[in-house]
Amino acid sequence: MKVRYVAGVSWPRSGHHLMHRLALAYFGGDFRYCLFYTSDPACCGSAPCTRLGMNFTKNHDFDLSVPILPDVPYLIQYRSLTPATISDFELYLLDGGADTKESFQEFARIRAEGWAAFMAKWVDSPVRFERLLVRYEDLVADPHRAFDAAVRFFAPGTKPDQERLARVIEGETHVAVTKQEGEKWTEKAGVRAFRKVEAFRFHDAGFFSELEAFAQEKRRSLAVAPVAEPARGVARRALDGLARSARLVGIGR
Repeated sequence: MKVRYVAGVSWPRSGHHLMHRLALAYFGGDFRYCLFYTSDPACCGSAPCTRLGMNFTKNHDFDLSVPILPDVPYLIQYRSLTPATISDFELYLLDGGADTKESFQEFARIRAEGWAAFMAKWVDSPVRFERLLVRYEDLVADPHRAFDAAVRFFAPGTKPDQERLARVIEGETHVAVTKQEGEKWTEKAGVRAFRKVEAFRFHDAGFFSELEAFAQEKRRSLAVAPVAEPARGVARRALDGLARSARLVGIGR
């Protein structure tokens, strides 16, 4: 089975590592992957990857600098803003962020701007290029259908082995991330939705409604008139920068 190179572009917490684990389990040990965000000297540091024999790579395209090339297939993974932000906040806490409602809301305001720009470029783009769009909610609701499409995308012309697909999905390990427990791995948990937005300790329906409305309006404006310069990425540790930028947005104030 010939597995080609696919450039992974994903919004954080949209199932990229889940997709990698599924693909590795399905295609086997010869499936080659690069994290991109690594100090490994073997990494070419390019997006898309320039190394021969690579099959899948990661990139969040925070600064919107990843080029859309006509000869590269892209697997685009995205997720609804609120659950993605809640999940990403747990990683932010592991990097030393403050676990408070105020800190979360500052973090969420910045993520909303980045999410809107990502969606406008990779999901709403009128540019025609080879891509497979995988929404996280679809991946966990119907993993057989979503991963079947991914297998066909990685290996064009291949008819996926349905029994192998089922075994891989049922044997998938779930990785939960919280500040209290760090990464918690549960073997053979399968693929399904584990997180409930309403159970989040800083759940605020009014704030989330405003956040979603702001992000969707920003997304629509960027899709119609893309920004001339790439949006700046936000380092997880830069809480001061998050707060300064968030004040410009003004959500929930």
